[in-house]
Amino acid sequence: MLGCSGVWENCDDYDEAIKIDNRVVCAGEHLSYLPARQEGAIPSSLDAISRLHDKVING
Repeated sequence: MLGCSGVWENCDDYDEAIKIDNRVVCAGEHLSYLPARQEGAIPSSLDAISRLHDKVING
């Protein structure tokens, strides 16, 4: 890999980055603990979907 990627070392920053902001939910390899890989994008998207579903169901 010849590109760059972020590494989440501080959990406080990670929790802030994945937080649902009103109607905006972000997901992707850049928001996972497996950066720069497709295998990081999938769990990130599943986590975002789960959190969004919980927010809709529980208000």
